[in-house]
Amino acid sequence: MQVATQLQSEKWKIVGSNLVFSQTDLYNLITPGRMSTLLDFMLGCYCTVVPQSLQTNRSNVYISHLRRADFRLANHALVEETTRWFLRDAPLGSYHLVWSTSQEMVRLFNFSLIFSQNVFLTTLNYTQNLCGSTNMDRNPCDWKRVGLTARLANQQCIYSIHKK
Repeated sequence: MQVATQLQSEKWKIVGSNLVFSQTDLYNLITPGRMSTLLDFMLGCYCTVVPQSLQTNRSNVYISHLRRADFRLANHALVEETTRWFLRDAPLGSYHLVWSTSQEMVRLFNFSLIFSQNVFLTTLNYTQNLCGSTNMDRNPCDWKRVGLTARLANQQCIYSIHKK
């Protein structure tokens, strides 16, 4: 889990968090009621995005799950730090999946962030795989299927990066 903090009035405040699971851990997660329905929906989407060759080795698929930030810069920092961790520590051939709105990721790819007075000019190299608005027979990543409004569901996209 990664946490973004901000110093406010001599106290640290948590302004964002990103929980990263392997796909195996998500399959083994016990979730009651509505959360179970949501998890089933997301796992169906992940299985569509990840190549069949990795379906048997789910531990090489990492998923940013339950990411939340109070403001855009914290969200960007969480994604960028998670990406850096993934590219450094994950085995070759692994995938990292991230949910985000299409507009948010466009902004993320077009801005550089400042960490510890160092300027990071990096392209994260994520690929947009499917969005709620992707036109296909039965879109497994369409959030309308789990109750999101059409406007919000159409903006939700799943992105992936492959460590080669």
